[in-house]
Amino acid sequence: MMKLKYTILAAVMGACFLFSGSLSAQEKIGHVNSLFIISEMPEYATAQSTLSKEEEELAKAYEVLITEYLEKENELIEKGPEMMDAIRESKTNYLMSLQQKIQDFEVSAQEDLMAREEQLLEPILDKANTAIQEVAKANGYTYVLDVASGAVLYAPDAKDINDLVLTQLGL
Repeated sequence: MMKLKYTILAAVMGACFLFSGSLSAQEKIGHVNSLFIISEMPEYATAQSTLSKEEEELAKAYEVLITEYLEKENELIEKGPEMMDAIRESKTNYLMSLQQKIQDFEVSAQEDLMAREEQLLEPILDKANTAIQEVAKANGYTYVLDVASGAVLYAPDAKDINDLVLTQLGL
């Protein structure tokens, strides 16, 4: 039984080596590191600089909110016992609303930064992708793989078998 498993495994491995040998003779495969390519583009440095400035602006606005909160909190701690109940309650409610405002700001700022990053990087990614596809076509590559993401960045349409698989599945 074990000998049969090893024989089958050896046959499968041999077939794989034969297939890969014939495949490499017909297919030309290249790879890129998209993160490296993008990091070398001047537009990327500009986008990163813009993002850093915008992040600093948000950090300053956040700092103002935190400073106000801490001042109001300290005032309530120090003078709270001496205040009339209505004033203390009003200041406590204001402090709670300020705390909610800070939390909302944190979420909003994160979302804004992510959206801004996407907006700034989209044309850079498109430019890099176009260049990769042009190089692949010009140099006869059948496939270009991205070592940074593991994605196939270029493949000819003739190799797309999605329709065949869907047909096999009866879809």
